[in-house]
Amino acid sequence: MAKKVIWFINQYAGSKHHGMNFRGYYLGLSLIEKGHEVYVFGASFTHLLVKPPKTTGIFTHEKVDGINYIWVKVPRYGSSTGAMRALSLLIFLFRLSFFKTDSISKPDAIIVSSPAPTPTILGYLWAKKYGAKFFFEIRDLWALTMKNVGKFSSINPYVLLMELSEWIGFAKTDKVVSLLPEAWKYTTKRGMKLENFVYIPNGVFLPNSNGKSQTHLDESISSKIPSNKFIVGYAGTVGFSNNLDLFIEAAELLKENANVHFVLVGRGMELENLQKKAENLPNVTFLGHQPSNTIPSILKKFDVCYIGLKKEKLYKYGVSPNKLFEYLLASKPIICAIDSSNRIVEEANAGFVIEPNNATEIANAILKIFNMTEDERKTLGENGRKYVLEKHTYEKITEKYLEII
Repeated sequence: MAKKVIWFINQYAGSKHHGMNFRGYYLGLSLIEKGHEVYVFGASFTHLLVKPPKTTGIFTHEKVDGINYIWVKVPRYGSSTGAMRALSLLIFLFRLSFFKTDSISKPDAIIVSSPAPTPTILGYLWAKKYGAKFFFEIRDLWALTMKNVGKFSSINPYVLLMELSEWIGFAKTDKVVSLLPEAWKYTTKRGMKLENFVYIPNGVFLPNSNGKSQTHLDESISSKIPSNKFIVGYAGTVGFSNNLDLFIEAAELLKENANVHFVLVGRGMELENLQKKAENLPNVTFLGHQPSNTIPSILKKFDVCYIGLKKEKLYKYGVSPNKLFEYLLASKPIICAIDSSNRIVEEANAGFVIEPNNATEIANAILKIFNMTEDERKTLGENGRKYVLEKHTYEKITEKYLEII
């Protein structure tokens, strides 16, 4: 394929150097390996960035591992649920609209990626200007999430703006790329033609040919994970939707079992609450935020990995959490407490899918895996790794993107 220039617009774009999220970064790395040119437009600050970029002026150009990043200056905010976060969405769009697009390579394709769909109008106009293909990538159904999870009114101006932005993306795009396999049931009602729907899920980026991590875990962190215990681990965002209250409640239920220990890795709005809840539990360890390149080494120390989400109607369209694919790659059995239309852990035969919102179910699943033989646990882990390497590498994700570009 001839060299293509791809613009990736995502206010929440990150990299392994700055923090989450990583989809645009890993997609960019894979595209560059294939000889293409990539530009990522992201905000100078989001609550997901661990190390925000240093910026000078409204637009800051930075080369990150071969990817051309253009950081758009936005104000910092405190709470991820506050008004300033909402305002930053509008400021990002407003300032980005003044970017001198002729100063960089002409695009062959423009991808606008959610969660925030507000740049769809700009992406569409830029695509029209340059005769480029226009893709709307939906990682979350933002407006629906605001109404179902955030309990926003349907006539809230902010919700209406998000719905308008989504409609532009659904109706004016060449293709709607969804990480959620059943999202077409929603998007077709919002103006998308069914033939324009493409399912391209999340996955794992392999840093070398065999996909093995070459990172070293610092001894100060490694020593905090008990070496003589059965480790039940979670690594990811510590947010409200992750339902980690139940992870701690399962630890409470199993506190008399001296062989089982719980380890939680990550940061987020719920971390302090969880630490208070677990302050009298000797079988729980918090490691806080750790660099993304150390996560594979941490997962090696887990005996079973846990992932959960609160039970919500919107998950009938599917889920595609990054951490799940990292767990699969780590060859570890998985306990998945998510009620969704796609059941990846079952499909991979890599562990157990259980009812969400039930700490007893989590504790029972832990004991079931604890009582397995080492070979039985190893088989589950190997099943998961084989599955993710066959279906969910960024090599395969990029190939799917290039097919539609």
